[in-house]
Amino acid sequence: MKVAGMAGLAAFDTQVSDSDFIEAANHYDRAEHHMHLAKEYDAKIVPPEGAPEAWAQLSENQDVLLSRGLADVQGMHALVEGEYWLECGAYPSAATYLDRAISLLESADELSEKVRGMDLGEPEMPSFASYARALRQRTATESHLIEGSLEEAAESERKRGEALRETARQHAASPLPSSAFFRRRAKRDELFARERAQVFEAAASRKKKPSLVGRVGFLLLAFAGIAGFLYLGRDLEVLQNPAVFVFVLLFAMVLAAIVTGLTSYKDGERTLTALASAAKEKTAKK
Repeated sequence: MKVAGMAGLAAFDTQVSDSDFIEAANHYDRAEHHMHLAKEYDAKIVPPEGAPEAWAQLSENQDVLLSRGLADVQGMHALVEGEYWLECGAYPSAATYLDRAISLLESADELSEKVRGMDLGEPEMPSFASYARALRQRTATESHLIEGSLEEAAESERKRGEALRETARQHAASPLPSSAFFRRRAKRDELFARERAQVFEAAASRKKKPSLVGRVGFLLLAFAGIAGFLYLGRDLEVLQNPAVFVFVLLFAMVLAAIVTGLTSYKDGERTLTALASAAKEKTAKK
């Protein structure tokens, strides 16, 4: 357990001081290996004959400590891997690792509640679950930007700022020297996140406002499309159905909105798919 603890500290120091994700991951691998060994050896301990009643409590405490330590090491390992892939721009891989980190670190936090009553005489390690959530929101932000979803990117940045505020709060209450670094970094990144959210919101607002050319072009294309379709299909009986006429009208308007840039191709595709599904359902009912 001590060897695992030292490897965990070495990994954390490498992560914070050197920003060396590769070497930090190697240290966390070593820490996980020895924490598994510690749990394996602990399971082999048999209470001596006539052991006092306190033995059972001591054994339970040791199991909690080992389980908390393993969840913490595995969670930090996943966090480092997630941050590495985030910096590389491999956002799906980063999301997978960071989701795992959040789950493990939250599990370690739950076990920490039990550890607090043991009076170990050691400074309490602050939680990194909120920091993992902040990195996960940044992953979401970058993915939304690639998709062109500025409003969703702004929302992710707001959530990232909230998670960073919680990170700063937790590390501000910690006496550990490393917490000073994370407190400063969290406060700095929180300000950046809030500024980015405002920038994305402003850009999304500008994007929503169509230009005069776009508005006029939309009307011309919509009417031209409807008129052309009705002229070509003037002899078709199906167009005498009011429902079909409305569907054609909406279809032409959506196409015109896509062409003139009043809506994105993705949003237009969703609308057209919904229209087609609605028409199919109505036909099936008949």
